[in-house]
Amino acid sequence: MQLNLTSYLSDAGRSDQLQVVYEKQDLMLGDTSYPVRGQESMKLTVSNTGKNEVSVKAQGQIEIETSCDRCLKPVIVKLIIDREEVITEKDIMDPQPGDQISFLDGYELDTDVLIEDTCISEMPPKVLCKEDCKGLCLVCGADLNEGDCGCDRFVPDPRMAAFGEVFAAANAKKDK
Repeated sequence: MQLNLTSYLSDAGRSDQLQVVYEKQDLMLGDTSYPVRGQESMKLTVSNTGKNEVSVKAQGQIEIETSCDRCLKPVIVKLIIDREEVITEKDIMDPQPGDQISFLDGYELDTDVLIEDTCISEMPPKVLCKEDCKGLCLVCGADLNEGDCGCDRFVPDPRMAAFGEVFAAANAKKDK
């Protein structure tokens, strides 16, 4: 949804509460697309907070589907949106490099981009299907949550490799 901020900047004391919906089927976070599986309409409060200054507050939640980082099963992640931005006419007329107002195009506020920007910071760094997910076998790729596959998954500690070489050399001398 596009929202023009012109009247909010000029009308002292103007404040509106709007219900907005994320209009896309997939949430784009960086280069990755996540299917939207559920959402509640976002409460958007737009208020004039002073001369040529507007406060934009977005609250709500959106559910996206992603994969478990260990076993790759689909997982629904609930992202809570609670963001407030103060926008001045100077921000609109003379944006500075590095400003975090990508959701503005002139006086037009793009609510979808505001939601996407907020979701990027709310995305958990690691997504698991359950807290004790065992992941996939490194040898055969079996899901270890469904049972042990029987593969030998022993990986020697690389810091101990020098000791292994010493013992191998000692055994080679002994065998001669």
